[in-house]
Amino acid sequence: MSNIHTLADTRVLCVADTLITLGANVGSKIKNGEIHRLILPIFLHANIFHTFFNVFFQLRMGFTLEKNYGILQVAILYFVSGIYGNILSSSVTYCTIKVGASTSGMGLLGIVASELMLLWHIIRHRERVVFNILFFTLISILYYFTFNGSNIDHVGHLGGLLSGKFRNTKNHESLFTNHVFVHIYVVMSLLLLFYIIINLFFLLS
Repeated sequence: MSNIHTLADTRVLCVADTLITLGANVGSKIKNGEIHRLILPIFLHANIFHTFFNVFFQLRMGFTLEKNYGILQVAILYFVSGIYGNILSSSVTYCTIKVGASTSGMGLLGIVASELMLLWHIIRHRERVVFNILFFTLISILYYFTFNGSNIDHVGHLGGLLSGKFRNTKNHESLFTNHVFVHIYVVMSLLLLFYIIINLFFLLS
């Protein structure tokens, strides 16, 4: 009886196999040299709802950021955040399959969050920025409790968020009267990146 699988189980297995073939984030495969799996998961999604949510999230945040920073800077941050989040996720959650642009999207959210902290006194449409953050936080909570949110890659999200906050803090470094904070932020981020790379390629071998 233990070898009997339901139709739903079979579909899940097929989807997982397909995602792995297309380049999903799998720590064991990345350790074996498949570095492309740090980038391709940004373009892969588990289902229609997953795709819709990420596209809506990115459009909502992205248009405003492109006006403020330009398309090129936002695009660079988008992919850097995605890769950083996937590296962190692979080193911590080693045996699971991860896909989605959420790591990149959280980088965009990191920019918005750092703007709130650094530029609050000069932001003209504060209520709009706060509404965006609260809105997507609420949607994320609803997703967690209704659409099998236990499969959410929290570590990858955290990596993307930290990457976005770090990048935007560097953009506004001149706002700090004491640059020691910025230097500490940079050093801690580099140490975190060094740790997860060592953890991924050496400690797990």
